[in-house]
Order: sequence, then structure tokens, then C-alpha cells
Amino acid sequence: MADLHASGMEATYHTCDVTDPDAVHAIMGEVVSRYGRIDGIIHGAGVLRDGLLSQMTPDDLSMVANVKFLCAWNLFSAAEDAGLRFFVGLSSVAAIQGNPGQANYTAANRMIVRVTQIPSPEKRRHPVQGFDASPCRGGGHG
Repeated sequence: MADLHASGMEATYHTCDVTDPDAVHAIMGEVVSRYGRIDGIIHGAGVLRDGLLSQMTPDDLSMVANVKFLCAWNLFSAAEDAGLRFFVGLSSVAAIQGNPGQANYTAANRMIVRVTQIPSPEKRRHPVQGFDASPCRGGGHG
């Protein structure tokens, strides 16, 4: 945030439970109230609960999928009528090739790509895209 401010950009940081649509709508409402609109969203939230599928709990699967999929759905729904011009969902190359011990992560990332394909391009009001990114260093904090 300090680097953004130092470069002359105005930036704010908000936290909420991204799987809770009411919480997401409240935060997005604050953003619209402050800035007047939401031009674009780049969704890169994610959590890891790695392990062999046979040893995963239902919570291990749903937590990872919900942070990817429900977050995307909630963000898009909350911002769709707020001037949204684009939505990008960051996925992972794991959505294509899989990773041992990451069946939940692979499925969650495949879901984020799929949700960006609905509705069909000719019916969309805004550009929506999913990207299968390769692993990167220095990502967020767990």
C-alpha cells in the first residue's frame, strides 16, 4: 500500500469473508460510495488445504473451492451494476495439469475458469476472463 501511495495512486484495503455474499456486498458498497463506481476486478484470492483426496475432509474441499468460486461469484454479483468494465479471475496451471495432493485446488481453479465463461461472450455486458497462471513466488500470506 505504501508503494502505491508513494507512486501517486490512491488505494484502499478491505477485508471480509469473501464466501459471505452480504459481507462482499457491504465492502463493495463502501467502495462505490467512496469512488462512485467499480471499474474492474482482479480476483486472485485462494487458500491451500493440500493432501491426498482420500485424506481430505469435506471442509478441506469446500474451503478451497469456496474461496475461489464463491468469492468470484460474490464479487461479480456485487459489482455488476456498479460500473464494472472488466472481471479477471486468476486461476492456476493446476486447473489444466493438476498437482499431486491438490485435487481440491485443481478443481477450485478449474471452477474459476469455468465461471468466467458463463454467460456466453455475446450475452455479457463486460469482458470477463480467467487466466491459468504458472506458480509465482512472493504471493500473499496464509
